[in-house]
Amino acid sequence: MMGQGCSLGRPGVLLGLLLLIPAAAPPLRAQAAPTAIEAVWAGPLKAPAVGEIWLRIRVWATDKGYAGGYDSPDQQAMDARLVDTTFQTNVFHCRVMTAGVSYDGTLSADGQTLTGTLKTDDGTGYQLTLRRLPGNPKLRRPQEPLEPYPYGSFRLSFPNPRAGITLAGTLTLPPGTDPFATILLVAGSGPNKRDEEVYGHRPLLVLSDLLTRRGFAVLRYDKRGVGESKGDYSQATTADFADDALAAVEYLKTRAEVDPKRIGIIGHSEGGLVAPLVATKTKDVAFILLMAGPSVSGAVTAAAQVELLLRGEGAPQAQIDRDVAFQKQIASIVVQELDSAVAATKLRAAFLAYFASLPEAERAALGDLNALADSKVQEVLAPWTVNYFRYDPAPTLRQVECPLLALFGGHDVQVPPSVNLTPLVQALVDGVTIDGSYQELPELNHLFQTSATGLLKEYARIEETLAPAATDVILDWVVRQASARGDVNADGKVNIADVVLCLRIVAGLHTSVPPDMTRRADVAPVSPTGVVGDGHVSVADVVRLLKQVAGLVVGP
Repeated sequence: MMGQGCSLGRPGVLLGLLLLIPAAAPPLRAQAAPTAIEAVWAGPLKAPAVGEIWLRIRVWATDKGYAGGYDSPDQQAMDARLVDTTFQTNVFHCRVMTAGVSYDGTLSADGQTLTGTLKTDDGTGYQLTLRRLPGNPKLRRPQEPLEPYPYGSFRLSFPNPRAGITLAGTLTLPPGTDPFATILLVAGSGPNKRDEEVYGHRPLLVLSDLLTRRGFAVLRYDKRGVGESKGDYSQATTADFADDALAAVEYLKTRAEVDPKRIGIIGHSEGGLVAPLVATKTKDVAFILLMAGPSVSGAVTAAAQVELLLRGEGAPQAQIDRDVAFQKQIASIVVQELDSAVAATKLRAAFLAYFASLPEAERAALGDLNALADSKVQEVLAPWTVNYFRYDPAPTLRQVECPLLALFGGHDVQVPPSVNLTPLVQALVDGVTIDGSYQELPELNHLFQTSATGLLKEYARIEETLAPAATDVILDWVVRQASARGDVNADGKVNIADVVLCLRIVAGLHTSVPPDMTRRADVAPVSPTGVVGDGHVSVADVVRLLKQVAGLVVGP
């Protein structure tokens, strides 16, 4: 999802990624004394910097011990995975790697409470008592596929030689005769593994399953520095992630099961920034599909996020105006000030001024304001965030030559159509591809779930991982793109990619001829002068003429 470390509309929590739930916790009901740790546990944490906040831990047994989730709908983050989870002699231990905290608690004799300490990575400890709540500790996700799958699933690794790292992923292969049309799935922002585990959902696992059942080979992978992939995630930017995706395409071309002429990319959120970047760096990408891919800079997107999220939560207009203005101020400093030391000074002053503008009670709860300002400056000047604010995807979108479909959720508050749709359309009109299209899907949120409001707090509560309204469109489009190659498709229509290729060859903009084609020796390439009077024409002019005929542009 977008906004990795960029949502500045609310003061940060000093404990890092502590996941909060509503201060008004659900009533606790007595139960018969259990004999195991499997349950939903919740309780208030009292921390000087943030006051009283509620945390929730869910634990269940597996064939290898215990697993669980650490989540909080009210903080818009769910299902952070528990690791190092043990329960021995009534002592429970778990670690939440993504939040930088661990918990050790002792189960009471009646099995109703856990009493212990939550520790942060810096060694600070907080007393935390959790009480057993009713309910299934596992979140219901009916769309997630269950093994054994009706297709092959293979864990693998592949190199990115330019970065000197190895990336790990899963390749699924449908039954039948290869080589197969193949889809590369690219996750959104954040330290995502191959399934894009967010808010208790695994959308790329679900999408991979649907695509493989329709006859596609599918590769999904852990981001660099995450899961089984090597590299330094903390220093990576979207450009680095695009280079990793390019390495994935290069790897797929070496697989005998993959048709190298039919490799497409589906990117979600930040993956929707990655896919066009890859498509402009190689001719080996046959098509790209962008799910909530931004078409404006992160500076613009972040301000829209803050406004929509605060408005959706019912914040007063004065707070919305204040926080949107502050978000714009922070982004403006990052975009305009290229000297990092000067930017840090300006950002620190901006944060301190913002803290000073808060009501006294809110300001007092923040603790050491100078330390907090220093921490927030470090977050904002992280490589990913700087690139996010500065990068404008529109020029890249204009350079994409392959077929492109952009999908937006009508309820998306993270990459809202209200600020992204018009620039996307303009980029397609001005760009090279003449097989570019878009669709806004009503009532779908940023994760492409059917939603009531689109607010982040709904994500985990919705059982649906991907709405059929989205998956039907996705499957139909990629099947059509991969269905046939050559001059004429099975439905009798001309393959537009071949038309564009021929136009580029005639204009001298495409110097190499595909191996399955030959060029007549007596035909020389035409100079791309763009001047009609001398008998020459540029590809841009031809595409513009075609678009004008199609009613996409007005004027000569």
